Amino acid sequence: MKFKLLLFGSALVSFGLLARFAIPFHENSDSPKEHKQRGVCWVGGRQIVTENQFIPLLKNNIDWISQTPFAWQSSPSDPVITMNTHSNHAWWGESDEGISETTKLARKSNIRTLLKPHLWIRNSWPGEVKMIDDKSWEEWFANYRKFIVHYAQLAETNHIEIFCIGTELSIASSHEQQWRILIQEIRKVYSGKLTYAANFNQEYQNIKFWDALDYIGIQAYFSLAKINNPTTEELISSRSS
Repeated sequence: MKFKLLLFGSALVSFGLLARFAIPFHENSDSPKEHKQRGVCWVGGRQIVTENQFIPLLKNNIDWISQTPFAWQSSPSDPVITMNTHSNHAWWGESDEGISETTKLARKSNIRTLLKPHLWIRNSWPGEVKMIDDKSWEEWFANYRKFIVHYAQLAETNHIEIFCIGTELSIASSHEQQWRILIQEIRKVYSGKLTYAANFNQEYQNIKFWDALDYIGIQAYFSLAKINNPTTEELISSRSS
């Protein structure tokens, strides 16, 4: 079976965005090479986006953006997930309206979109999401399903090319059957490609549902060098090796 890999690496670039480079990869080395995706993580801010804001991206040969709407969880063990999808309750760029308009303007500049919803956990991070019992896990997955299917439908409406079903949920991702059920539900409303963004520290090795997705996704915060104060040449060599 062949898999494709998306590596989500990070770098700050001059126009104030967080670059997130995704590289399609074939397990079979004899497979034809694909075009490398040159992408940035688009920051959905308070202000309405204009076409001019895409000019720096084009100057840097960017052809993909990822957009990141958020839902909120009060603690890692709270099964309640809340979300704001309208611009009067969320930053414009993270609202449904903002995501749709940003996608449209990006497409006018021949820039494609990966929609990558995130959970914001108060005083924690998604890798620590862990319910206290089976009943709480069932409630959490039901709420997560509502959250993620909403954005899958938004992605379909806006013809967004890739949809990420979750990010760095290192404990929750061990519930294989729940994720397989979720993926089936997403496929019913979204016809594009699917990925999951696993944490680089072992989670990506433990995922059991990669075969149900189109891409293997890794938050690739791997060290570029094993020494302090590496030179630019050493960093470049490490990145390309």
